[in-house]
Amino acid sequence: GSLVSTPATIFAINVVSCARKSDVKNLTYRNKLTSGATSVNGVTADLATVYTYSSDMYLVDPHTSAAWDATTVNATVFGYERF
Repeated sequence: GSLVSTPATIFAINVVSCARKSDVKNLTYRNKLTSGATSVNGVTADLATVYTYSSDMYLVDPHTSAAWDATTVNATVFGYERF
């Protein structure tokens, strides 16, 4: 959802996920962030049979290279990719 208030300053966006595998296959995943027409991938991590956290921090909007503001944060899509 959107931000519940409009902050004066947004210092960074931190995309955090928690995942585990429920299969014997070797699988990897990474966080994804899409801002405007720009998609960026986080660090690739191997999935384990126990829950593991992954975190990627973005200091600026990758689409504009400008500081984050409430409008761009609200329009950004966050997720993950498994492969």
